[in-house]
Amino acid sequence: MSGALKGIEQILTVKLSFCYSRFEKQLDEFRCKFEDIEN
Repeated sequence: MSGALKGIEQILTVKLSFCYSRFEKQLDEFRCKFEDIEN
């Protein structure tokens, strides 16, 4: 049972980090657009 839990935990961690990196990329793009508007 603990092995299955560990596997699920790893999958969740990978998915979370993947979603977070995508979110960071969108934030960077938004920041670039915002700076273009300001200048």
